[in-house]
Amino acid sequence: MSALEPSDVGPRAGGDRPVDQGDRDLVVDLLDTAYADGRIDGPDHRDRRRAALSAQVLDDLIPLTRDLVAAGAAHPIRPASSTGLTLPGLALPDMSASGDRVVLVGVFAGSVRRGRWRAPGQISAVAVFGGVEIDLRQADWSSPVIETTVLALFGGIDIKAPPDVEIDNQTISFFGGVDVKGVGSDRRTRRLVVKGLCCFGGVTVNVK
Repeated sequence: MSALEPSDVGPRAGGDRPVDQGDRDLVVDLLDTAYADGRIDGPDHRDRRRAALSAQVLDDLIPLTRDLVAAGAAHPIRPASSTGLTLPGLALPDMSASGDRVVLVGVFAGSVRRGRWRAPGQISAVAVFGGVEIDLRQADWSSPVIETTVLALFGGIDIKAPPDVEIDNQTISFFGGVDVKGVGSDRRTRRLVVKGLCCFGGVTVNVK
């Protein structure tokens, strides 16, 4: 890898890993969303889509979305047709957007929700070769119980919760896991349910 090569590509970053159709479909869905939102024009969308469908390794996919999914993005990215996305033997969390659900997606980059915001009763977080941060410490909880559905696939999800929150971990892990850190207060008035799948990835819940 040359000194001029970005740090997120090349063999050292796993860029030579072969991709499958599920990887291609995730990137295509992000491109379709960017086109629908007007962030890329028709010819650019067509060229990137064609490159994604013919991609053989991760280095072929990463440049196609690097300028669309900025690390630390303040707003969630919602795939246009994500309710139909599946990986072999695995259905992704329900990604349909509604007033009672927030969707955060970090695919080859990151997505962040922090500060003062309205936290609904359901949150979906997907990290695929990327990261998602959910900070609930200053959020306005619309319900005393928040159910967070996670998919950490070669990625990480970081959740921060205030000390009066009880953590209920219901995730399924394969070569990954959920790490709950911190000590909450004696009075637990709210509850955070974390469920979903960690596969070669991880979820960290910090209570503080």
